[in-house]
Amino acid sequence: MADRKALKLAILDDYASLAPQYFQSLKDTQLLTDISSCPETLDTHTDQGLAAAIERLKPYHIISSMRERTKFPRQLLSQLPNLRLLMNTGPYNRSIDLAAAKEHDITVTGTYSRYVDNSLASDFDNTTQHTWSLILALTSRIPEDNYMLSNNKKTWQTGFMTSLAGKTLGIVGLGRLGGRAARTAVLGFGMKVIAWSQNLTQEKADQIAVGFGLEKAVFKVVSKQELFEQSDVVSLHLVMSDRSRNTVTENELGLMKKTAFLVNTARADLVNEEALWEALVAGRVAGFASDVWWNEPLSSESKWRKPDFFGIHGRSRLIMSPHMGYVEIDVIRSWFREQFEILEAWFGGQDLTDWLLKGV
Repeated sequence: MADRKALKLAILDDYASLAPQYFQSLKDTQLLTDISSCPETLDTHTDQGLAAAIERLKPYHIISSMRERTKFPRQLLSQLPNLRLLMNTGPYNRSIDLAAAKEHDITVTGTYSRYVDNSLASDFDNTTQHTWSLILALTSRIPEDNYMLSNNKKTWQTGFMTSLAGKTLGIVGLGRLGGRAARTAVLGFGMKVIAWSQNLTQEKADQIAVGFGLEKAVFKVVSKQELFEQSDVVSLHLVMSDRSRNTVTENELGLMKKTAFLVNTARADLVNEEALWEALVAGRVAGFASDVWWNEPLSSESKWRKPDFFGIHGRSRLIMSPHMGYVEIDVIRSWFREQFEILEAWFGGQDLTDWLLKGV
């Protein structure tokens, strides 16, 4: 551990400035001599951005980071000679090179929502809520109608909502989050649910359904081709990996109905960006809603941030949100509270095994 008289903490990506209140007491007791906040996400994708991030973070022994907002590749970690503790929020983070961290004697910890009310956690979560917010925004045209009315446009009822009852929801990845989204479709909207992933069996889908108090076979396992051909709404819930990258390409988009919607609250790289862009510009599907993007945060120059472009002149509709599926205030506060306890334990020389970030 570094000399305690000189320990410095950098807080990254705390957009709402919630973290300092949790760490201030450590500065008051002189365990920390400096706490600095960097609310803007550091760009480590480009050479110029990486160089700036290295210069910005070099002085710090401890870093508090927020999910995958700032990436920590080997090229960054290897150039931070003072860094000894990297505290992430959440149990996983594929943007941190754990092998490089280990080589450079950097301990990497995660958080496990230990202070969130877990009385409903086995059945409900914020990401599923946001998934359905996007589906309903698409099918009920809420963003467009709000824009029209709030901007005093001289129009009224310019389109049609899409009824969900009896329609088919295709779940790509019937895991914890995909299963919850599927249950909502059945119980909340009377939809049919079909599902696919590479290792999904009907037996496993039946187990998931029964676990939600539903009948066997209510989630029907189909082939990938059948899912994209038959679904009125396709919702992506796969874990990001080399195998799942580009699950949705020009081929899958070409299979979808022209009236179908695609929703992504998982990871952007599940979808081939250029293939999706071309499909939306050509109007090959009814619309796309996403909470996740290929480079976050989206720059102001991103082609995706084009006002008055999508949804007109034959182009598909587009609904965007800035990765809000986990951004709930009690959850964020819980993570910072856990980071405070991790830091206390680290200062006390305690074993951090239970806090270590999980490898993927």
